[in-house]
Amino acid sequence: MKLEEKIQSLTKEVLSSPKKANKIRDLIDLSEKSLNDAKKAFTCLKAFYRVYSSILKSEQLSSNSKLTGEKAKIYKDWMVESLTNWRSIILKYVKFPNLHERLFKRLLLLMVLEENKPLYTTQGYFTNSFLKEIILSLLAVDIPMDTGLQTLQEYLKYADIRFQCLKYLFELMEEVAATIKSLDSEGVTFLTNCYTLLNLITAEHSQNKEDIESSLKFNLSANTKGNINYLQLGKHSSLLSKTWLQLLKFKLPNAIYKQVLVDIPDKIIPKLPEPLGLADFLTNSFNVGGVISLLALHGLFMLIHKHNLNYPSFFEKVYELIRIEILNVKYKSRFFFLLNLFLSSTHLPAYVVAAFIKKLARLALRADCCDGQLLLNLIYVLLIRHVSCKCLLHNEDAKSFETDPFKDDEKDLLNCGALNSSLWELRTLECHWNPKVAQIALQARKPLPSLEPDFLPSLDIDSESVFDSEKKRKYKDIHLTVFKPENLFGGEDDHCKKIFKSYD
Repeated sequence: MKLEEKIQSLTKEVLSSPKKANKIRDLIDLSEKSLNDAKKAFTCLKAFYRVYSSILKSEQLSSNSKLTGEKAKIYKDWMVESLTNWRSIILKYVKFPNLHERLFKRLLLLMVLEENKPLYTTQGYFTNSFLKEIILSLLAVDIPMDTGLQTLQEYLKYADIRFQCLKYLFELMEEVAATIKSLDSEGVTFLTNCYTLLNLITAEHSQNKEDIESSLKFNLSANTKGNINYLQLGKHSSLLSKTWLQLLKFKLPNAIYKQVLVDIPDKIIPKLPEPLGLADFLTNSFNVGGVISLLALHGLFMLIHKHNLNYPSFFEKVYELIRIEILNVKYKSRFFFLLNLFLSSTHLPAYVVAAFIKKLARLALRADCCDGQLLLNLIYVLLIRHVSCKCLLHNEDAKSFETDPFKDDEKDLLNCGALNSSLWELRTLECHWNPKVAQIALQARKPLPSLEPDFLPSLDIDSESVFDSEKKRKYKDIHLTVFKPENLFGGEDDHCKKIFKSYD
């Protein structure tokens, strides 16, 4: 008899009568033997779902069961133990990626069914241990669990399930904190799965008490409503904050580290009751340097600007990031968008803004035509916004590099000499080979407008847009005394063409 037929036969026997319950042991043995075969595992999964759901629906093991007496108690205890063992084996099928969706859909359906028709005496509120086992299997496996986590996401809209998921996630991370010391493949996968699940929970997190009370999956008994953690908004927010901080204690994989820094300003800070708890993480990240410092900027600025974080050397640290390397990173546009935001306050000291303007002007001398346009536009925006810095356009004492008092390598903004300098760099850029850059640089010779232009379009300037604009330009025909070429090489007598042909 084939395995599938044998499993189907045993399943029918178990479901036919409680007297055949001992056949469950055979099904458990077959399930254990199928741990290395995905096809056989799926057959066992279907059998498990049929048996488990049928027993739950029949309520033969619950406290309300018609089965009574000493023998009935022995039967119930044995059946509960057998089903629990079978469940633990089925959860090991998480090792088969192609089974994830079907596996977790069935497990979550059984979890809901078990809560409504429990194997054990009900406590009147949701504390399902089945869900904890599902969470453990999702996170502890050494392969990415995107499909399984997406399946779980359908249940995260319910406040009670969401709270318990968060609780189990926090407990698990606390347990493994001491064991994950190096980022081996297993540790990377675990932290990636933790981050994905926490991100899903954070996205569904509500800051409204009414939303929580109206989004419960399971009914509460009347005498428990006042004592349930997941009915209290403060408990939800506090647990979410603790779980994020627990995750950030780990040495995160580089990709997750960067993504967390990107998510903090818009997705994480608004959901936390005390965002200042992120201060140490963001400060340490800001001190790392390179791209990590760049990505930590926005979150750190939000803590300073909206949550009164004291960070005296913030502008000095940002100033140090303005180097030629910043023009070659993936997050260049993000940096200059934030820089414009940081320098938006008209209450900033003139020497601070002047130092940034000079630093940007020096950088523009070395930038390509795309970045040159970006930097020049930002310089003009800052000059219009901060009127006290217009003296840089009219200072006659520092017309060249030799007479410029500005110290490019000075880290102290007060002592770098920017306010005593001039923007001779703009005069230099008037001779730039790219006409667009030269045209923007020439604007310094005209009176600046009173209203600052929109800087955001400048962030979209790249080599592709420059090439597209050049292709659309209409050129005047110029009369030449030589034959005008139509392509890269000329006719048959073209020497360059002959040279290239010789290498064919």
